[in-house]
Amino acid sequence: MACFRHGDEPGGASIPAPCDRRSAACRAAVPDVAHKAAAWALLAGSQDLGVETLAEVASAFAQPEHAHLLGPYADRYFEALPQVWAARDEGGPGSFRLAFGQLLFPYPLASPELLARIDAFLSDGARYPDLTRVVTEGRDVVERALRSRALPDRP
Repeated sequence: MACFRHGDEPGGASIPAPCDRRSAACRAAVPDVAHKAAAWALLAGSQDLGVETLAEVASAFAQPEHAHLLGPYADRYFEALPQVWAARDEGGPGSFRLAFGQLLFPYPLASPELLARIDAFLSDGARYPDLTRVVTEGRDVVERALRSRALPDRP
């Protein structure tokens, strides 16, 4: 296994070592469409990705100042989340699926449209209780952010 490099096929990327993890995180932090797409393919598509790599790459990927590049990933997040939950069935506070749900939640895209997307996801059938909790907690953060933005400026 090797770290993905610019130009590699995103579906074949995996990260074996801390050095490569950092390299993948650096690439995920590059503010362009190609690097975000490769990072997402790694994060959402690798069955052997560990929590440590997920945490490093997700933090680099989901930077608030890159919100203009992250728009398409809100829908992809909600599409991937049930699949990740089912495929990575380990539970507990350090689990991959819990980390995926929390770290990749589309906080940088806080908007009324995102709230509507979250509500649609939550109303769309039965979910794992811990999956529902992660999405509901993320929704609360988005709602607080929108309320905060609506506060008047102080003189």
